[in-house]
Amino acid sequence: MSCCGGAWESFWEGVESGKFKSYARGFAILNLLLMIAVPLICIITANFVPPLTFALLEVCGVLMGVIELPYCCACCDWCEKLKGIISVFENFILRGFMFVAFGTMLISVSHKVDHSAVGWTFGISVPINGCLYWIASCKGEKEGDSKEDKTSDKKAAAGAGDVEAPNTNSMESDADQAAGQGVLEQAAIAAAKDPKVQKAAIDAVKDNPGIALAAARAAARV
Repeated sequence: MSCCGGAWESFWEGVESGKFKSYARGFAILNLLLMIAVPLICIITANFVPPLTFALLEVCGVLMGVIELPYCCACCDWCEKLKGIISVFENFILRGFMFVAFGTMLISVSHKVDHSAVGWTFGISVPINGCLYWIASCKGEKEGDSKEDKTSDKKAAAGAGDVEAPNTNSMESDADQAAGQGVLEQAAIAAAKDPKVQKAAIDAVKDNPGIALAAARAAARV
């Protein structure tokens, strides 16, 4: 009873957290792999599978694979074209109808023609898969809408709100340097106007002619 209670609680947690798309996707991948593999295994082990059921299982499995595992079709041109045709089934409602149609065909063939247990098994499991997609659609879940997407969207929104503040310390330092240079320039201009400073400069040039030549070269470079 405790196991049943835990499973029931897990189910309702899944309902509340919006995981039906994940459940449906996982169940669909399991279904399509078994639909392709089981008939082949039956042939290898010499167990008879009616031809019509075999064909339906393989075709339905491939179509489900193109929808559920599109990245597996990158190597085949025909598969890429088929993916473009059935891309409409990315809508969960339509995908659910497609799975129910697959199951109905398998059950009809198994009941009227082949009487195959394999056909009955997948004829029941695939429509259940479609119902999971319907529930996911009713809960507002969409293709490509996952927890990771929502988390990244929240991070992007938070990042957009965080505007990097300007570095006020560096701005103040630049302003102080500019002010210091201005003070030095003003002091140099005031000193150059002083007659005593001018006489001292002339005497220094007379005593050291090379200084005047170096100053002239520096002025020419500027």
